[in-house]
Amino acid sequence: MTQTTLVASSAGSSSLTARVSELRRSKIRRRSVEEIENGDQLEAGLNGSTDSLDPLDAVELPSDAEIAFESLRSRSKLQIRALGGLPPIVLRSQLYASLRERSEVDKHLELMRAIGEVRLLKAVLIKDDIAVVTTDDYIECIDMKLRSCKKDTLDDLALRRFRDHTVPTYRQKSIAKEELRHSLHPSRVKQSMEMTSAILRLGFAVRVASDEGSFNFSVPSWGRFWKNVRDGSKELTQKLRRQEYNELMLSALETSQIRKSCFDASFHVKQMVGSNVVEVIPTASGSVVRLLDNDDNES
Repeated sequence: MTQTTLVASSAGSSSLTARVSELRRSKIRRRSVEEIENGDQLEAGLNGSTDSLDPLDAVELPSDAEIAFESLRSRSKLQIRALGGLPPIVLRSQLYASLRERSEVDKHLELMRAIGEVRLLKAVLIKDDIAVVTTDDYIECIDMKLRSCKKDTLDDLALRRFRDHTVPTYRQKSIAKEELRHSLHPSRVKQSMEMTSAILRLGFAVRVASDEGSFNFSVPSWGRFWKNVRDGSKELTQKLRRQEYNELMLSALETSQIRKSCFDASFHVKQMVGSNVVEVIPTASGSVVRLLDNDDNES
């Protein structure tokens, strides 16, 4: 039997079609092909090299990748409100579950990052995953925090510099400590250190445990988000373990009530499929989700 993918549906979604069209137009507005060719090197792909990528491909992604991303983003936007202050987040693992070729997912994400369409944020509490946030949503998250700051305070000034200088300039998942300080205040060391501390406190950067000289980009309530992802997936894993042969119909699993997460079961099933925690197997009576024999799957 062959494992299937959980392809996102776009049927009846006029807003999704409009958003995809907007994405295509914004790619051309944001950065010209010449800037991509003459600017920063495309970062090595998440799971492989992107040396052979053609910058012309960055202008328009294949519709299946765009539709899958926007479908997942729309669902996340509705459910993530429970955590407060977070932008819509799509997981790379969910895209893996929605599209057949993982290498294509990596290629598209890297191209979207390179043209400034998305931010790729490193996971915490979950192994080997990446959070994908559109740059517009990331900036809106900063603006939301700004609206709660008093004008000309340290937090206000730091967030404005971060939004206007750091975010457009540094598009990688992490940033060196000195690069962050310089982008926040290039001429005054004391002020740049204070602004860096403010950005960390406000949740838009976190320290890298393995490297004291760099930070990962993030968003406020970052730990709470990943705790919901981890705990919801554990809950479904435990449910599968209680079933005969550690498997359940996909339709039954996706309609399960989740107690330990703000996200619905479908969100977690896609994350689990893309993370190789479970596999989806087509049968005559419908798709079956089976728990894989994996040491990381806790009982």
